[in-house]
Amino acid sequence: MRMQQRLLNLWQRLAAQVGTLVLSAIMGLIVWLIAINSMPDHTHMFIGLKPDTALSDLVRDVKANSSRFVNEKRWVKGRFNWQEGFGAFSYSHSELDSVVKYIQNQEKHHSKKTFREEYDAMLKAFQIEYNEKYVFEQITD
Repeated sequence: MRMQQRLLNLWQRLAAQVGTLVLSAIMGLIVWLIAINSMPDHTHMFIGLKPDTALSDLVRDVKANSSRFVNEKRWVKGRFNWQEGFGAFSYSHSELDSVVKYIQNQEKHHSKKTFREEYDAMLKAFQIEYNEKYVFEQITD
């Protein structure tokens, strides 16, 4: 639990600046930031992309710039970095409200199931085949 608490404290400190941080990290790449919410072990962003923007470039830039920001602020002991990889799902305009509510209610979702359980369920719901060895590492103490 100590690791989870340290990460939660980090994200609470970052949350106040995360909108500006994300926008500065990806200036010119997104059409709009619809919703964002960070938990101790993952972050949800609901965005509109320009058609010619590669999602992998966007994620690379967000991770690089946010890591640099956290390390410059010395908010963690040692060096902060994100895990490799990311998950991305596409939604239609008609699902906008439900996805925003889902992102805003992360604390409630994760009081019932872990992020890993939820992520596995999403992969199944979207019928995405995956190799277990490429799914993120679960944070433990």
